[in-house]
Amino acid sequence: MSEARPAVDAGRPSATPGTPVPLAEGLWQVAGPGITHPWDAAAYLVVGKYPALVDCGTGLGADALDTALISCGVLPHQLTAVVATHGHFDHVGDGARLSGL
Repeated sequence: MSEARPAVDAGRPSATPGTPVPLAEGLWQVAGPGITHPWDAAAYLVVGKYPALVDCGTGLGADALDTALISCGVLPHQLTAVVATHGHFDHVGDGARLSGL
């Protein structure tokens, strides 16, 4: 019997949509393995008058990120800022898409 393997598209694992993690009042982890895509770094949503996203993942789990944001009460186009902690792909890959919303 063979082991179950994640679905792969051109050598890439597929997105793994999951539930955002509440960290504190107004602070959620909305991306990372088990929430969006296995290659995404953790991303955090700060909820309030001006919702902001800290990091945004690779973009390979964009639909899962949008779903996570919505489940936290923020539509993607309502983000007022996306802040990158640094320029690695797993932290900023979805930035271009989000900037166009």
